[in-house]
Amino acid sequence: ENWRIEDMYFSQDDRYVGAALKLNVIGSPNGNVNIAMTWGEGAVADEFAESFLQKLEVSLAELSDQSNL
Repeated sequence: ENWRIEDMYFSQDDRYVGAALKLNVIGSPNGNVNIAMTWGEGAVADEFAESFLQKLEVSLAELSDQSNL
């Protein structure tokens, strides 16, 4: 039986240098797109990062709904 990648994720670890908030996007051959978000402890408030993530999810859902018209 052959191996096949059907879904994947990619994320960066939290380094002391670099962006405070990191978005990693990866697509798979079957058309799925996954987004991983990480942030540094103390670099941004957890409430800010979680609010950003929620708004990103809503915006992407709205964009997806519009593309299905």
